[in-house]
Amino acid sequence: MPFLNSLEHLSGLTLTSMIYLALKFSGGMFNPAVSFAMLLNKKINTTTFITYCISQLLAAGSAFLLFKTTTKA
Repeated sequence: MPFLNSLEHLSGLTLTSMIYLALKFSGGMFNPAVSFAMLLNKKINTTTFITYCISQLLAAGSAFLLFKTTTKA
């Protein structure tokens, strides 16, 4: 597939796939900006928003630490 020749396209496709797969149980919210938009649209309540944000930030920190310990970058 010629359109999948860059990291940006692959990253976008991966995120789209992840959102689609997680849509039923988390609403596909993978970062606090999306959660905040859902809060503003009254799709989630404040408690859920705070819980999601804490989970998302912990997941991001864990991913960063895993990346730093497994690569030479």
